[in-house]
Amino acid sequence: MAASPDGDGWTNLQEWMARTNPRDAASKPGTNGGVASAFQVPFVPTRFVAGVGQLDNAGTAEIVVGADGNPGASANFVRVYTEAGSGWVSEDVPVGPYGVTSITVGQTPGRSPAIYAGLRKVGGNGRVVELLKKDGVWQTNVIADSQSETAEVIGIRTTSAGTDLVLNPATRFGPDGALYRATFEDSVWKLALLNAEPARHATATMARTAVGVAADRVLRLLDAGGIQDAGSQPGLSSSLDEFDGSFLNLKTWTFGGGPSGSYSIRVADGLAQLDIAWPGNLAGASAYIETN
Repeated sequence: MAASPDGDGWTNLQEWMARTNPRDAASKPGTNGGVASAFQVPFVPTRFVAGVGQLDNAGTAEIVVGADGNPGASANFVRVYTEAGSGWVSEDVPVGPYGVTSITVGQTPGRSPAIYAGLRKVGGNGRVVELLKKDGVWQTNVIADSQSETAEVIGIRTTSAGTDLVLNPATRFGPDGALYRATFEDSVWKLALLNAEPARHATATMARTAVGVAADRVLRLLDAGGIQDAGSQPGLSSSLDEFDGSFLNLKTWTFGGGPSGSYSIRVADGLAQLDIAWPGNLAGASAYIETN
């Protein structure tokens, strides 16, 4: 695997990982990609966000890109890239005078495949929207309005109880930075509180932590300090970087969780790891590690 039979300087292993041809000197990592298009917005962006998923249930997945920041009075948009036979084609979907904080692409029960976007309104109210293409026309459906200027969509989550959309707006019936789930029922989007602990860092992510288990967990950095697992399936393994010698520095890290949960701490090869096990299937159970 360390050889380079085509003489381009890249090993067989490196070419295999990059999906290039190890027997063709012209095919090497970094050369097989292409520029889909230039992406420019009518304001100075603070960051770019992207999501990948199927919108038409055919061919390759679509790539959706957006820009966060303050558009002012300008109309912002997300761009949808689709790979065609001769290259990439793109389509712009307007979102109004909002920055795009987050994007998820996929399908929730009772809905067609769609783009779910968290939006920021500087000095106003953010929102989470569903961008759905119907009969060739893009529709914007508001899932949740935020009482603060920012709202985040975390992702589409699959658990033993079904599939839902996880989001992070500031609603009237919960604290700013709380975690919610949204489901489409009786022809409307309905919100339910998942966890009231605030996390306003825009650092939540979706993770599948067990091989062979079709269940997603939400990991997020809490305002009070700590990494919280807001999943609903047994099993979690989180990596920490605060330890003394062969022992976890308990002056830095503490543990909290459900009363029936168990945990163990291991340190090996310079890595501290916290393993959490829940007996059975505790829906809504949460465990976290936090700094003191």
